[in-house]
Amino acid sequence: LFRDGKFLLHFQYPVCFIEDDAPPCEQLRHYRQSNNLSVDELGALMGMTGTEIHNYETQFVELTVKQAERLAAILNIDTDLLLDDYIRFTDEGYGKRIKEIRATMNMSQSAFAKKLGVSRCTVSIWEIEYENHRPSRQMYEKMMRCKRKR
Repeated sequence: LFRDGKFLLHFQYPVCFIEDDAPPCEQLRHYRQSNNLSVDELGALMGMTGTEIHNYETQFVELTVKQAERLAAILNIDTDLLLDDYIRFTDEGYGKRIKEIRATMNMSQSAFAKKLGVSRCTVSIWEIEYENHRPSRQMYEKMMRCKRKR
C-alpha cells in the first residue's frame, strides 16, 4: 500500500509459545522447530539418527540427563526445560534411590515387587542398575504413589 508518499508494509511473524511446565518431549519438539531443525538435522548434530530424536519427542524413548544437557546446549535453551522428576530420578544412582524408597517402606525386594506388580528380579535389576535398565515412567509413578501412601 502506498499512502501519503509512504509505503505501508504489513508483517506477519509466527509466534510459537510453549508453557515452561510442558513435558520435556514437547519442549524438545518446540525448541527443535523454533531452531528450524528437522529431526534428522538435530540427530546429526547429536551424532544419532532422526528416528532417535523422534522417539524422544514422542516419549517412545525417555531422555537421559546427559542427553538433555547436550540437546539443550545445541538448542541454546535451559537444560531444566528438558528435565522432569522422572528423568532426574532415573539418572545415575537411581538404584540407590529405589532402594531408599523400599527401605522407607520397610519392604523386602519381594514385597516391594509384589506391590508394584513386577518380579523381585526386576527390582533387583533396578537397584543394581544392571545395564542401565531403568524403571519405566509408569513404574516410577507407581513407586511415587506407594511412597506417598506409606
